[in-house]
Amino acid sequence: HSDESAELQSPPTYPIAFRIVHYEPLTPMRSIKSNQIGKFISLRGTVVRVSTTRPLLQKMKFLCPKCGYECMVSCPDGKYNAPASCGGQNCRSKALLADKSGAETVDWQKL
Repeated sequence: HSDESAELQSPPTYPIAFRIVHYEPLTPMRSIKSNQIGKFISLRGTVVRVSTTRPLLQKMKFLCPKCGYECMVSCPDGKYNAPASCGGQNCRSKALLADKSGAETVDWQKL
């Protein structure tokens, strides 16, 4: 066998949607409090209003127009801050351009 055939290739990635049913205990809507933020709870109800599905920014690619340096910046809460300066060697550019075609997003909806 050649060394090329021995290399492992990672499987393609794609989103997986799942639903957990009959998770106990069932929390009444009026009992939901701020101490449950970040916790997994189960509740039952009827959704009466939803927003449209929109993209939520996860990562944004920035390019340096002088040297061509590229960097990815994480975007917590869908908001990004442009890097203060270029990270390329011997480049002091402070004007990096956002490359919107290189943005990574996920679908987001308010219920």
